[in-house]
Amino acid sequence: MTQIVDHKQFVIENRQIQQFLVDRLPGHDDIMYATLDKALQRFNTILLRLSQEPLTAEEYNLEVIECQQAIHDFYNYTQKLMNASTWLTKLYYRTCIHGIGKRRIPKIKKLLNKLDN
Repeated sequence: MTQIVDHKQFVIENRQIQQFLVDRLPGHDDIMYATLDKALQRFNTILLRLSQEPLTAEEYNLEVIECQQAIHDFYNYTQKLMNASTWLTKLYYRTCIHGIGKRRIPKIKKLLNKLDN
């Protein structure tokens, strides 16, 4: 079963993350913001390439959805970390962000490399 992927909807959903990064990045050296920024740039490049080749896009629908979900999860945990009050919750959210950054975010780069070849 294939899911219909609307690339335009993904771009609209990612505007909030993009605005967050524009507001936060100048002056912040934290690697989690840089990771989120780079992942979002790569994901937008993937969407652009897939929109140019609709036949190829159907082949990668599931991977695109997984990448979108990884970006949103990373963003949501980043938001939770910023609003956390105790050191224990901050530690928990940092651990979650680290796990997403190590296991799920690299899939975005792998998908981009697949599309390049």
